[in-house]
Amino acid sequence: MVIKLLCRTAKTITFQIVNDQCFYLEENTEIYVNGVKEKITGKNVNTVYELIPDKEYTIYVMNSTGRSNDLKMRTKKAASVLDIREFGAVGDGKTLNTLAIQTAIYSAPENSVIEIP
Repeated sequence: MVIKLLCRTAKTITFQIVNDQCFYLEENTEIYVNGVKEKITGKNVNTVYELIPDKEYTIYVMNSTGRSNDLKMRTKKAASVLDIREFGAVGDGKTLNTLAIQTAIYSAPENSVIEIP
């Protein structure tokens, strides 16, 4: 079983489990991040979320056919991580948060991450 990197950001890593299927795997497969089982997937393309910027990670997958190769990489650097709640956003499903989001974007230094929880 082979996995290959598709994309990495400061807080995510997206990878493909290479196989002959179009979208779904033939069986559920466990995803491990730094040796800890993160989740079980049935899809070819997967993303690991909520990672720490500029940190080294090792990802592999495992199912009844065996273990994949190790995918070793470092997440991208982020100048800063800004949470839109720090700019007045409210996650109540009713409040319009456009101003808070726009303020966070305009306040962010280059290579920053804006978190929208």
